[in-house]
Amino acid sequence: MPMPTEGTPAEPGETGARGREVPAAAQRGTGRRGTGLPTETERDSPAGTKQDGPARAEGSGSVETERDGPVETERSGAAEIERDVTARAQRNGPVETERDVTMGTERGGAVGTEPRRAVEARTEVAPRADMRADWTIPPTTPGWRGALSRAMGPGRTRAELLAELLGGGIAVGLLAVLLVPWLWPAGSGASAGWVRVIVLVVLAVDLVGGVLTNATTAAKRWYHRDPRPAARVRFVALHLVHLALFGLLVLDRDWGWALGNAVVLLVGTVLIECSPVPARRVVAMAAFLVAVLVNLVWLPIPLVLVWVPVFFQLKLLVCHLVPEVPVG
Repeated sequence: MPMPTEGTPAEPGETGARGREVPAAAQRGTGRRGTGLPTETERDSPAGTKQDGPARAEGSGSVETERDGPVETERSGAAEIERDVTARAQRNGPVETERDVTMGTERGGAVGTEPRRAVEARTEVAPRADMRADWTIPPTTPGWRGALSRAMGPGRTRAELLAELLGGGIAVGLLAVLLVPWLWPAGSGASAGWVRVIVLVVLAVDLVGGVLTNATTAAKRWYHRDPRPAARVRFVALHLVHLALFGLLVLDRDWGWALGNAVVLLVGTVLIECSPVPARRVVAMAAFLVAVLVNLVWLPIPLVLVWVPVFFQLKLLVCHLVPEVPVG
């Protein structure tokens, strides 16, 4: 009987190399070299495929589904919600949108994850029916009436005219009550200089009327119809004559007062016209406050005449140079 060679499994019932019989069970559990490892046939058998192949395929499929599927679904759902909210906002105006805020998520898994709702409100205000912009300038007639209309702003309403007459009349009357005792002191018997009286009367009417007129919608529409500042700067420059006459004839040649107010006025004018349109109102108010304080601190005049620089700077810096949308 031939002896089995090394590495070759013996047939059941045969003896090994030393004459001992090798059991069949031991032969089945022995690999190619008797090491106990599975043979190639056993590795590639259907049992191995059933254990490794489907399990591996099933595990990879579930991982890919968990990794890609829900994320894409969540992204598409968020996009649909955003498009729906935008469409409703365009159709119905104010819309309240909600967004989910996830808290308590740690790296490696969600721990204590709880959704929290945060409401963001977007409000769109509809334009008021009684505050519509009207830039239409009515035609003016030739002659002095047309020139006066253009100086004050064409298209003044009756309400504006009535407010100017009543408010201006009361203000001028109160100034007269203030000035008369100062111009003609009781028991002095001396009359004030008529030149001074005339200058103060003209200033009172011009400054009070100028504050009210330049605040009207008609004046705003007329003087701010052109974004270029040339016409408005010329209007301001003409009022330097007021400062010169007041310093010369009322303050007895106080040129320092006239020059100081002229510098404050011109600097404020440049700052206002060079500022962005939305900021010009604030810049004008700041320039007006500075002008008033400069007069109180460094350019003092008799208390009875303090209204002159206040009304003067208010008329030009705030009422004239501040642009406003005319409503009608």
